[in-house]
Amino acid sequence: MIVNGNYTQESGGNLLIELGGLADGQFDFLDVNGTAYLGGGLDIAFLDGFRPEVGESFCIIEYYSRSGEFADIDVPNSGYTFDALYGSTGMTLVTTAVPEPATLGLLTVGIGLLLARRRSRAACRR
Repeated sequence: MIVNGNYTQESGGNLLIELGGLADGQFDFLDVNGTAYLGGGLDIAFLDGFRPEVGESFCIIEYYSRSGEFADIDVPNSGYTFDALYGSTGMTLVTTAVPEPATLGLLTVGIGLLLARRRSRAACRR
C-alpha cells in the first residue's frame, strides 16, 4: 500500500501485516511518502502455511521520516516473536523465536489421539 502523505496510527489502532513468504510481493508492505506517526499495535498473520525461521527479516514499512513506535507486536496463538528494527527510512521485522518442535510434536500427538478416539466411538455406534 502506498500512502501519498503522512500515515498516522494512534495508540488505539492496529496495523495488520500478512506474511506469506520472503520474496517481494509475498508479504505486506506499507510505503509512506511522508512521515509515519506510529503508535498502537502491529498484528502479524501468516498466509498459506508460511512459517518463517529465526533470523528471517521483512522490510514492511518505508517512510521519509518517523515519529513513535508500535507499542506491541502481536502474533496470535503462534509461538512466534519478532523484533522491530526502526531505521531512518524504514522498519524491518526480524523473527526472534519460533514454536519449539516439542510443542508442535505434542500438538500433533494430541490431535492424533483425539481423532483416534473419535474413530473408535464412531465404530461402536454401528
